[in-house]
Amino acid sequence: MTPDDSEALRRMFSRLSQETIYKRFFRPVKEPSAKDLAFLTNVDHGRREALVAEADGEIVAVARYDRLGDTDEAEVAVLVEDA
Repeated sequence: MTPDDSEALRRMFSRLSQETIYKRFFRPVKEPSAKDLAFLTNVDHGRREALVAEADGEIVAVARYDRLGDTDEAEVAVLVEDA
């Protein structure tokens, strides 16, 4: 994932059910903010990584991790479009 994926991620988000959004973000979200999209798409490929799956030129899934502080532990999340 790169910052250039922001618009594709926004489009994917618009195709998600509210249940899927809640299960991923643990809160209801109508639309990701520019700040949210910047955070999700700016990864350093070391402490933070995100991989996307595409179909027909659109992002349909994202798998990511964010390391927890200076530990070898990370928070992991996977999001797959409902369809």
